[in-house]
Amino acid sequence: VHSIAAVVAEMSGDPDRALQELRLAGLDRVPGAIGTATRRFLIHCLLLTGQADEAAEVAQRLLETSNTTIVRYMPAFARWMAGDPPPQRLEISVLGPLRVAFDGIEVPASALRRVRVRALLSLLVVHRTLSRDRAIDLLWPRLGAVDGARNLRVTLMYLRQLIEPQRPVGQAPFHLRTDRATVSLHSSAHLTVDLWELQRLAREATVSREQGDPDRTIELLAAATSMWRGEPLLDLESTLDQEAEVEHTRLLYLDSRLELGERRLARGRPAEASIDAERALTLDPYSQRIHRLAIAAGSTDTTGHARASWSSGRWNGSANSVSNPSRRPRSCSARPAEVVRGRRGVRLVGAR
Repeated sequence: VHSIAAVVAEMSGDPDRALQELRLAGLDRVPGAIGTATRRFLIHCLLLTGQADEAAEVAQRLLETSNTTIVRYMPAFARWMAGDPPPQRLEISVLGPLRVAFDGIEVPASALRRVRVRALLSLLVVHRTLSRDRAIDLLWPRLGAVDGARNLRVTLMYLRQLIEPQRPVGQAPFHLRTDRATVSLHSSAHLTVDLWELQRLAREATVSREQGDPDRTIELLAAATSMWRGEPLLDLESTLDQEAEVEHTRLLYLDSRLELGERRLARGRPAEASIDAERALTLDPYSQRIHRLAIAAGSTDTTGHARASWSSGRWNGSANSVSNPSRRPRSCSARPAEVVRGRRGVRLVGAR
């Protein structure tokens, strides 16, 4: 029964289910010609689910009992199948509404219509590797193990179709790697993820800062913040226990944007610094550090951008206003900053 179910599942495009049925049947241990055929089918299903290492091990064991031409080449073939890169670069963007593109061409919105597929992809972007049990708990917390596993298999099938639509039938996925216990998004030169780039550029900016290279630091921070399109990881809003991951991403961008503005101001670029302050305020309208930057940039900006932003209410005059004491949080009750000019340029003093 399990062997028939495995064949049906593979023919219907569900190799995870086929692999599960094969393991339940235990057919990989059957001797003789039937055993050889079932091991070949097992290798095929392992490759389809991205488990190239296990496929190569099974192929090597098969070689010990069968020396036909096709079996002799199976170990090398298994490793080759998993190492074949896709023809196009995959681009995943989560710093704003989820976007998936190939070589810069976005997939249509209809391809992203499945909520759980978007959520699973966002989880893999954040965690890179998830256990199957953890993925089920996050996406289907009210389902039992059997129903959750079935839903995960179907969702993985749809996710493979989304991120590797041109993968030939019968070839293992390249970006999405799975085994009996885990699911992972494979990092490679053929995949670009904006969140991963933000994290990388922020790390490099830290190194550049420690090395005393302010111009390089500004360049890296500008590249890091340029990818931001709005609230990040929107598809994790309804996913359990992911609030901290979303907030960490917001703070990483906010800190990078603030440091960029402060460094631009210190380098005599107040107009750009005022834009940085304005954008940072959209995430944290009560931050004194941001308002200090806005005040300093506005007092030295000769282009009028900061004064125009100030008078238009983007920096004050609303529920988010620092000039509206009744709406301030308690942390904003400290005395305002003062802009002090000296021989070394502009300094901000007096705010805590």
